[in-house]
Amino acid sequence: MSSIAFLSGIHGVGKGYLGKKISESMNVSIYTASDLIRQYGQQALDGKIVPNINRNQDLLISAIHEIIPSNEDFILDGHLCLISKNNEISRIPKTTYESLGLKIMIVLMDNPKEIANRLFKRDNKVYDEAFLESFQAEEVRYAKELCNELNIELLVCEMDVTEIENFITKHFLGDK
Repeated sequence: MSSIAFLSGIHGVGKGYLGKKISESMNVSIYTASDLIRQYGQQALDGKIVPNINRNQDLLISAIHEIIPSNEDFILDGHLCLISKNNEISRIPKTTYESLGLKIMIVLMDNPKEIANRLFKRDNKVYDEAFLESFQAEEVRYAKELCNELNIELLVCEMDVTEIENFITKHFLGDK
């Protein structure tokens, strides 16, 4: 059975960049939840808005079981909260994380102004900094709740590669 380290944070916080660095330096595979969902279910996404959050989570779980070798330990780059079709911050159901059997969770944070700048450069769309701040706060709040309820080790931090690698080594790769 695979062990999964979950790398979370809102859109534009730098998960992809950081995940790639950690994957290369620690020689552990990383998969992106949205790529797995697209690859498995051919589900189209409308920018950052997710029309059917629950269906996408079902596709993600199926993709992990069918695409990733069952004995591979890996990092999953994903979200705890998404923007619904009503432009509201929506939590992904707890059952998703129960089904994944996560070993650790890392939530990346950054200054909402920096996130807004990154998103504008990447998507050519202006995001309200207050919205990004509340989005990020909800992501962290939910991470703490999930990790407490599911007994998962949690690290909430900014882009500190050394701190994250030490956490992964101690709580994820240490028993290998």
